[in-house]
Amino acid sequence: MDSTGKILFGILIVVLTAALGGYYAWRQWQTLSRLRIDRTTPDDERRFLRNQAWRRLFGSVLMLVFAGLFVGWFYLDESVSSIERQGEEARANQAPQPVLNPTQQEFIRFSLGYVIVLLLLVLGFIAIAGYEFYAIRRYSVQHMRRIQDERREMIATETARLRRERNGHP
Repeated sequence: MDSTGKILFGILIVVLTAALGGYYAWRQWQTLSRLRIDRTTPDDERRFLRNQAWRRLFGSVLMLVFAGLFVGWFYLDESVSSIERQGEEARANQAPQPVLNPTQQEFIRFSLGYVIVLLLLVLGFIAIAGYEFYAIRRYSVQHMRRIQDERREMIATETARLRRERNGHP
């Protein structure tokens, strides 16, 4: 991919990530504000929605940090590319690998750490998404059990009432 394509692709990633992170942060903030005001929602549902909003807000912040770090990578990319070109030129000329000066070595270490932080942010996205699936599943199972228990109780009450009426006892 040529330099212009890389830049356009990078800008697209940054803009989409920042826009999604900002939008979802705004939505979760609205949810938290609404939950503070709304007292009609049952406590267990409020707790679930509040925790969900905080998880998603944290994920949105991670997205915004990722977008910011990705912008920073644009400035590091040119220096990394020049060091990479040195190695490619040495291979093309079948010369021994060039020895990096201490500044270049330090820059490579910094760049590697930078990429590791970006990858850890991606891992954070995945971990938050996985935990979100787990939390939704756990809440839905609890809710389904409660509905089933209420239904069984309703059926038992109705059955007892019908038996009493059949036997002549209202």
